[in-house]
Amino acid sequence: MLRQAIELRARRAIERMIEGKQCEDSFVEFKSTWLDDHRKAARRMAALCNAARGAEVLWVVGVDEKGMSVPGVDANEMSDWWPRVEKCFDDGVAPDITTLVFDWSSNATVSVIYMRTDNAPYILKTGQEPYSIEVPWRSAEKTRSAKRSELLQLLVPQARAPKWAPIEGEARLLFKPEHEAWNAQGQVTMPDRYELNLDASIFFEAFEPFFIPDMRVSSSIVWGDGSDHMLEVDVILTTTRAHRSELGIVVQGDGAIRVNQAAALSSYARLKSVDPELARRLESAAKFEWRISVGLNIDGPAMVIPLVYEKEVMEEIHSRGQMVARWAIRPPY
Repeated sequence: MLRQAIELRARRAIERMIEGKQCEDSFVEFKSTWLDDHRKAARRMAALCNAARGAEVLWVVGVDEKGMSVPGVDANEMSDWWPRVEKCFDDGVAPDITTLVFDWSSNATVSVIYMRTDNAPYILKTGQEPYSIEVPWRSAEKTRSAKRSELLQLLVPQARAPKWAPIEGEARLLFKPEHEAWNAQGQVTMPDRYELNLDASIFFEAFEPFFIPDMRVSSSIVWGDGSDHMLEVDVILTTTRAHRSELGIVVQGDGAIRVNQAAALSSYARLKSVDPELARRLESAAKFEWRISVGLNIDGPAMVIPLVYEKEVMEEIHSRGQMVARWAIRPPY
């Protein structure tokens, strides 16, 4: 992972912590100071890296999670601290790390240890007899010894989930007044209705080829008052490193995937029928979140991609109806 991407990931996690939100990233650990007990630090690192099963882990020092603050830390201590922690791993097999430092504020420096975990299991030297070694495991917020089933998980290869980042996106809420139209039965009257058009481009960093079946793609939109409206998603590709099959998308490498959806918010809707009051409530939303669930392969893990849209000033009228509100995606950088 690029150093800029590591810093971005750490900053996003810190921002959510300060806002009192649950961190979306299960493998980010905050520490307010460098742990003086090096064996204890190694045990916690090993537990987190073993549970990650190939996913990257961040150990962020200088962040007080309980106090929801960033006091900072002396980054120079890292050069002495890590070699002592590394010695606590059995056979000298510790996570492969990349370190970086950034200023959170004028008087607070954050130190980040980025750990690759593809060399698991990581075994701790306990320094005690008769049980001189241990395979630690992270479960919820506790560190304990790994169970047999968890050891088996470490030995079975697991596909690495791709990384993702939003590139751009737009949402438009349209009002389409009553009008006459033609279909196979002849002329019909189309009633007043609202329509929501969603669009986004998402960049995937693929570690290996993967398949996105159409049947495992779904989405929902959520805004301020907690209302939740489910939508189906039509995925359209914009990368030469992927192609569409009859059942879904095959991604061979890094590239962008485009997703869009048109949802008619009215009693007359091809996709979803809802009360027009929903459209009026959405119109007043300063921002909303489009959550896209993407399942990998037929029975692989599912990723939830949250895309945040913020309202923008409107300066136009849509050619097929009056644009009531417009939002644009807010990339996490």
